[in-house]
Amino acid sequence: MPTTDGTGLIGRHRETALLRSAVHDVLSGAGGGTAILLRGEASIGKTVLLDWVRTEARRRGCTTLRAVGCETEEGQAFGALHQVLGPLMERPSPAVSRHRREALESALGLRDAQPQSSFMIGAAALALLAEASRIRPVVLLLDDVQWIDTSSAAVFSFLCRRLAGLPMVIVSAGRPGARRPMAGRRGSWRSRS
Repeated sequence: MPTTDGTGLIGRHRETALLRSAVHDVLSGAGGGTAILLRGEASIGKTVLLDWVRTEARRRGCTTLRAVGCETEEGQAFGALHQVLGPLMERPSPAVSRHRREALESALGLRDAQPQSSFMIGAAALALLAEASRIRPVVLLLDDVQWIDTSSAAVFSFLCRRLAGLPMVIVSAGRPGARRPMAGRRGSWRSRS
């Protein structure tokens, strides 16, 4: 019979050890810029693992941000990005230039302005998250990535390729064969058709 490993989760020792190690490394400065993908069929417990790492990261002093993909919102541009960055957009950040802030506000529907390039939006999101991670390490959780809108998925892919040296962990969870980019174990993104 499967037993718990002190986490309250049954049969998830390998996964919780990997997640705990990533949080430890980002807190200790031993690692940074880690991306992890939890992949499995529906109802296998991916969301429970994300909830566990969120609790663990908060308990250890990290900032946690989360987005959940929703099948009915796949067509809403930057919907998942809005879920992640919304809390950070509430206060001005001196590290994010006016031009980048306006690009983000436009993408997230917070201001009327000309749409910016996806590179500009990705760079702005990176600057905002980098600023937040200088205060406290950031753990970014992406659930049901198979349903995250394509514009947000492109930004998350951009972020994942540029994590090196940042005190940040991105943990993604999705189903096998998802058509959206997802984080690989140590910082790589893969598209699966």
